[in-house]
Amino acid sequence: MPENIIASDDFNYMEIFPTCINEFNRAKSNNTYSWLNDAYNQCTQIKWKLNIEGDSFNRYCTDLIYYLNYINDNLGINKNANCKYFNYLLKYITDKFKVICDGEENCYEEMIKSNISNIPGMPNTCVQYVKNINNDTFEILKKLDKLYESLKLLGTEKYTCPYDSECYDIYKELSKKCTNESNKNFCELLEKFKNIHVNDVDDVDDEGDVGDVDDEDDVDDLDIVDVVKRTHSSSYKHIRAIFLTLTFTIFYTPYGSVLHEVLRKLKKLFMKNNKERLSLLDSCERSYNNSIEHGYRIEYGSEDYV
Repeated sequence: MPENIIASDDFNYMEIFPTCINEFNRAKSNNTYSWLNDAYNQCTQIKWKLNIEGDSFNRYCTDLIYYLNYINDNLGINKNANCKYFNYLLKYITDKFKVICDGEENCYEEMIKSNISNIPGMPNTCVQYVKNINNDTFEILKKLDKLYESLKLLGTEKYTCPYDSECYDIYKELSKKCTNESNKNFCELLEKFKNIHVNDVDDVDDEGDVGDVDDEDDVDDLDIVDVVKRTHSSSYKHIRAIFLTLTFTIFYTPYGSVLHEVLRKLKKLFMKNNKERLSLLDSCERSYNNSIEHGYRIEYGSEDYV
């Protein structure tokens, strides 16, 4: 995303994300076979009327029709916000398939009028809300959409956004757009996202806490800090796994008794003379042989070792 893009003051991002994404996904999942057949026919004629090329157009188009029907049928949802999100999706599709219709506002009008005999065109649910979106706003919307979609793809129970993920990288990129000239609710949305989804670890702000970056060395230092954080997070997970494995081995397997004896003897080794070495080896050998002779089972409860 270009560095000079600033979030538009005319757009309320807080109203849309993530609520409207969830509404859109719900609309797609609640469709029926009869809706699919009708929507597919509608999209086929829209594609023909507007000379749209691309085999996958109908798939995107049917999702839009499901969404418009959902907005129309559910009076309790925020129609303005959902139509703004539809507006973004419409621009995304018209750009993707290079539809020639002079902006999404006019394009939506053309799709509504693309009716043939008893097959209607696209529903006019959002006709009062759809406007032409400028490129800066569109880029911000696209990044926010990708941010929440990448969060969903992580599939974690609490939907956290770890430092070594695409989700975190997108969040940091968007945060750089949050300057004094930025849309206030855009910055509030990112702050809310951070509080809910970004891991609670000491962070380095790109705009403020670290001061102004005046030279290349400062930029490298910031990059190193970020890399160290990611490495630390990954290393912690490995250390924790090793610790749990050792704990399980010591307390929940027959070899635990052998390890206990070894540790006890090692402690005495530094306190007594070298004669203890022979005793240590004999003790370990006896413990190991006993464990083999008695055929111990692995137990998953601590009561057997009290």
